[in-house]
Amino acid sequence: MDEKRKELNSLINRMYRQLGKQVYNDLEKDHLSISNYKKLADKIRSNINAIQLLDITLDQELDIEDFDDADYGDEPLTPIMNDEGVYEYRFCPSCQAGNHPDAIYCIRCRVKM
Repeated sequence: MDEKRKELNSLINRMYRQLGKQVYNDLEKDHLSISNYKKLADKIRSNINAIQLLDITLDQELDIEDFDDADYGDEPLTPIMNDEGVYEYRFCPSCQAGNHPDAIYCIRCRVKM
């Protein structure tokens, strides 16, 4: 996965340079092409998201491997209600399940919070 991350970072850096070069050339010609910049920016964002997904996947693999049932606890934590009468939750970065604010592991997928 580290190799894939390096490859994506390299691609993103090339895209940034391409975007900068395109903007510079367009400024020299007094012709800005916002739609072309937007397309390239969307590609950059897509690759940044891919890196973030790789990081999340790697974190999940490490957390699942290092998971110890003793750390999870046998008894679920009771929900916390704030002063406004609304239950507070900490949402899992992996599966988006609502967890107790003090939870260490997700109640659904057991990923470390």
